[in-house]
Amino acid sequence: MKVLVLTCSTGGGHNAAANYITNELLAHNIPTTYQNYLALYDKKTQNLLENAYYKSLAHNGFFFKNIYKLGEIYNKTNITSPVYLLNKIGRKKLEDLINQEQYDLCICTHLYPALALTAIKKEKDIHFLFIATDYKCIPFTNEINPDYFIIPSAELKSDYLSFNIPEEKIIPLGIPVDVTITKSKNEIIKELELSYPKNILIMSGSMGFGNLKEIVTSLLNGTRNTGIIIICGNNDDLYLDLKTIKDDRLKVLGFINNFKEYAYVCDVLLSKPGGLATTEIAALRKPLIHITPIPGVETYNANFFQNHHMSLVAKTNDEVVNLTNTLLNNPDLQTELTTNLAKYINNNSVKDLYNFIITTYK
Repeated sequence: MKVLVLTCSTGGGHNAAANYITNELLAHNIPTTYQNYLALYDKKTQNLLENAYYKSLAHNGFFFKNIYKLGEIYNKTNITSPVYLLNKIGRKKLEDLINQEQYDLCICTHLYPALALTAIKKEKDIHFLFIATDYKCIPFTNEINPDYFIIPSAELKSDYLSFNIPEEKIIPLGIPVDVTITKSKNEIIKELELSYPKNILIMSGSMGFGNLKEIVTSLLNGTRNTGIIIICGNNDDLYLDLKTIKDDRLKVLGFINNFKEYAYVCDVLLSKPGGLATTEIAALRKPLIHITPIPGVETYNANFFQNHHMSLVAKTNDEVVNLTNTLLNNPDLQTELTTNLAKYINNNSVKDLYNFIITTYK
């Protein structure tokens, strides 16, 4: 078996899921290639599509929110979407790649390549899986035709059925993550040089979205004897801005590869509700407060977790401070949240996906 894992560089979550899948398959000696689907276009088109996404997040995601709402409305018309027609353009290069390398299975962590594969599948017998990376069936998912939809939770099954997706194609294995920790908590605390008895970790996503300086300042003013660590991702402006804050309790990080170690040893985590980041935190069974969602699907992610009592949601800076202090000082509430995380979120997801693949496509 030879596998092609397809992602899109629109936010870090799709790429991270694709990396987890690729690494798991390679660890079992299955020839696997990781491919950014947009890189199959010419460089000008790739930059245009990626920049359009990033620009849509301006003004606290105002444009993205309205684009997402339009997508929801359009999806109800049952008319073939322009999103499908746009990605159909990329089918020739993707089909050439599949034929040239003779891939037996494609795995998509983003809707765009899944739409292109659907166009190919209308004329050629190919196999592909769609990995949903959010806790909501997003617009135009009903336009794709994978062998199976790998969804984040069995609790979302009815949502996918409402999009007229066949029940036999819905497989609730969870969003693929691997949160294996090989060191003890004390070892990690020493290596990361964390000196406070309690620590808060703020995860802003790969792009550092939201009014995070205000949140950090509010937490510094509203907590005592607690370390505050913030991961700014690729947002260099945010990193430099936060570095101007002179407070020994604050640790500012850019893009890092060992966030799981920070997450594992911190007492309370604050994160925007990206599907992948939320799942990684959930798989570690850590008390979580959702903040600063990109309007649209991330709002649905936060609602799903809040409705299943897996996280708290803070919508203002005051709520951030109040809920953080409440969670830091309430072990019973921490236990309630983490117990529900264990109930609804699979922390063995990428290994279960591997087992599903080798059983289904042996």
